[in-house]
Amino acid sequence: MNQELTEWINGLIREDRLSEFYTSRPWRKVRFISFEQNNFECQECKRKGRLTLLLKPGEQNARKSKGIGHHKKPLRLYPELALDSDNVEPVCWACHNEIEKTNNNNILTEECW
Repeated sequence: MNQELTEWINGLIREDRLSEFYTSRPWRKVRFISFEQNNFECQECKRKGRLTLLLKPGEQNARKSKGIGHHKKPLRLYPELALDSDNVEPVCWACHNEIEKTNNNNILTEECW
């Protein structure tokens, strides 16, 4: 990731405005690539031996769940990895909330919203 993007993300972290990152075009692109590379499957469910299919953009399907792009290494600690597709994995909301609660002593982060 280039220095300019890293500085922008660091500024958003300092100003507590990360929601701007999560609506940005670069993030949406990396998130989509991660979902596509992982066949729109929740990776946490997969580790637990379950299959949870995630919705594709614009798709509506009662058998699939909404997903979120999860930073394996937290964005606030590793802003330089914010757009590294190897650091992003698709997970369902239920798994993401559990991951965030575990990692943050039951405090949900803005990534959840």
